[in-house]
Amino acid sequence: MKKISLISLISLISLIFFISCTRDSSEENIKDYITINDHKIFIEIADTSEKRVQGLSNRDSLPADHGMLFVFGTYQKPAFWMKDMRFPIDIIWIKDDTIIGFEQNVLPETYQQGLTFTPLTPINKVLEVSAFFIKNNKINIGQKIR
Repeated sequence: MKKISLISLISLISLIFFISCTRDSSEENIKDYITINDHKIFIEIADTSEKRVQGLSNRDSLPADHGMLFVFGTYQKPAFWMKDMRFPIDIIWIKDDTIIGFEQNVLPETYQQGLTFTPLTPINKVLEVSAFFIKNNKINIGQKIR
C-alpha cells in the first residue's frame, strides 16, 4: 500500500510541475488592471527594453479584456511595428493619464510593408489591445486612464 502511495505522490508532483511549466507565461505577467470608460483591462507591463521589443509578438491572440501597457521613463515619440505579430491590434497613445491619439485595426502585414506607427506628440505610455477595442468601447481622445 505504501508503494502505491509513493508512486501516486511522485505522479502528482510530476503533473503539477508539468502544468506549471506549460502554463501561458503571459498570464504570469498580468500585474494589474486599468480602466477606460469603466472598462477594466487586465494589463501586462512592458517597462524594460527587452519587454518593449518583445511586446505581443509570437502570440496567437489577446483576450478582449487584456492589453499590454508600455511604460517609458521619459516623454518620447516611439515607433511601433508589427514584427512577428499574428493578429491585429489597436494602439492607444497616452500622455500621463490622458489618451492623446490612437491607431485602429493595425494589421500584422504592415510589418512586411515597412510601416511603423508613431504618436504625433511625445507620450510616456502606450496601450496595445485587441483590434476593434477602441470602436467597441467608444474610446476617444481626451479620455482618462485610471
